[in-house]
Amino acid sequence: MNIHYIRSGDYYIPDLTLPEEPCPIGKWGRMHRDYLRENKPIQYG
Repeated sequence: MNIHYIRSGDYYIPDLTLPEEPCPIGKWGRMHRDYLRENKPIQYG
């Protein structure tokens, strides 16, 4: 696995990208999202 780095000042930061297609979150992920939306709106953001 090759990791490419970008130089930012004196630091090298890995050049990471996320996959373009959305990943299904499943039943428990949807339940957690709904809980955050209803009870912790600041965290849901």
